[in-house]
Amino acid sequence: MRRLFYILFITVVICHISCTSRIDIVESELSTSVKHDGKLLWTLNHDPLKGKPFFHPLANTDGTTFTDLPKTDHPWHRGLWFSWKIINGVNYWEEKGYTGVPVGGYTRLLSNERQVFNDKSIEFVQHLEYAPSIDSDALLKETRTIVVSVPDSAGNYTIDWYGEFTALGLDLLLDRTPIAGEPNAKPYGGYAGLSVRMNKNMLKGAFLSGNGVELEIADALEKGNKDALHGQSASWMTYQNEDGGSLLFMDHPSNLNYPSKWYISPDMPYFSPAVIYENSKELKSGESLKLSYRILVSPNGLNRDLANEAWQKWTSK
Repeated sequence: MRRLFYILFITVVICHISCTSRIDIVESELSTSVKHDGKLLWTLNHDPLKGKPFFHPLANTDGTTFTDLPKTDHPWHRGLWFSWKIINGVNYWEEKGYTGVPVGGYTRLLSNERQVFNDKSIEFVQHLEYAPSIDSDALLKETRTIVVSVPDSAGNYTIDWYGEFTALGLDLLLDRTPIAGEPNAKPYGGYAGLSVRMNKNMLKGAFLSGNGVELEIADALEKGNKDALHGQSASWMTYQNEDGGSLLFMDHPSNLNYPSKWYISPDMPYFSPAVIYENSKELKSGESLKLSYRILVSPNGLNRDLANEAWQKWTSK
């Protein structure tokens, strides 16, 4: 009887430990998803027909979903995703309405390999190429590595996003819509790179910059000062929802133009470390460019000290 009680006790303890943070992985050829305690935490869509891989939904462990697939504007904004804007004069960013067909250049996903580690963190290695038309040879190739951790005891998890881009055959110019002070400038110029498009529920929140500036979205839109953070340099930027959940976006010191100028559009909401915001980037034939970012997804509010501590921990590795 005592032995039976001991076995039952150990079983209950093991069940309690495992069941408090159960991780389920759902895999297919077109997407990979993780559920946390039965709730969808994130999905990485890697359908070759959609070209650019993207995370949506992207949620925290409390069930708050941050990302969006817009139904009324900018249909090429897909959750958390990467896109160049202009390569050698060809637009790789926009698409023809809601067709998914690029207006110019094609981003092609050639392969997607994934490895699930013992702790259920996942690594994706993807090979992509960039070509100016549907049937043309690639001008640029990319090896992308994405590593998604499992939530820690506080419910925080990270997405590490690394890309290595190599020019093929021709010298390349990575460019963007001109910003103020340049010929043919547009007020919305400067964007390109890794970006997050959030849903309208995220209008009830605030941005906090690594340079110390805070922007409360509703207040900024009401007072017409939505550009208070736009175009400013910072090593990190965090968004915090009024319910407490946070999305912390970190720029690495090894990146081009670090600390990045941030593209902030609070009325969408949208934010991005716009890697070529001020200057285009030339890549000579055979030359490579490496970019490294970390996104921390949290059910908690991240003040300046916590956000900076997370950035320091990542960059000190």
